[in-house]
Amino acid sequence: EHGLYDEKDLTAFKEARFKTIRDITHTKSPQHKALYAATAGATALYNDKMKMLRDGMATWESAFEKARAKGDEASMKSADHHQDEYAEQIKALMGFKSDLGRFCRTYSYIAQLIDFGDPELENFAAFAKLLQKRLQHETPETVDLTGLVLTGFDINARPDEVEDEGKTPVLQPAGAGGGGAAGD
Repeated sequence: EHGLYDEKDLTAFKEARFKTIRDITHTKSPQHKALYAATAGATALYNDKMKMLRDGMATWESAFEKARAKGDEASMKSADHHQDEYAEQIKALMGFKSDLGRFCRTYSYIAQLIDFGDPELENFAAFAKLLQKRLQHETPETVDLTGLVLTGFDINARPDEVEDEGKTPVLQPAGAGGGGAAGD
């Protein structure tokens, strides 16, 4: 809707995400550069668009004040109309950021209940989560990348016991769940 990202951004993010998974498993330290680079285009577009809209709003605010000082009703009305247009565009852009956060929270909740089996959707959700954090101006050091790249993994060792033919196997509980931080 806002044209802030496209398929190539998602593909670059997917490649960076898998590289980061490999790096984390080998070095045990998160690599922010590749993931941040994959969301840089959308972040820059959002920030540039917001700056342009706020600058435009300030320009029309100034024009309104000048017209009011002169008592020029027509110019005041025109400037007020332009301010309203810019305010609507700013509201829509802020709505994008809000909707992105809502998607991330909803996906995170539903993905705990349902296995979508869709790697592209999972990639988009991770992209959206990092983009949302970047639009909130979180620094790379405060973003836990392991939450973005290592999702849905719960590997437990299985005992190598041979089942007795006559016994009915007993289903063991899965164990403690959760482990995510507040706001994930």
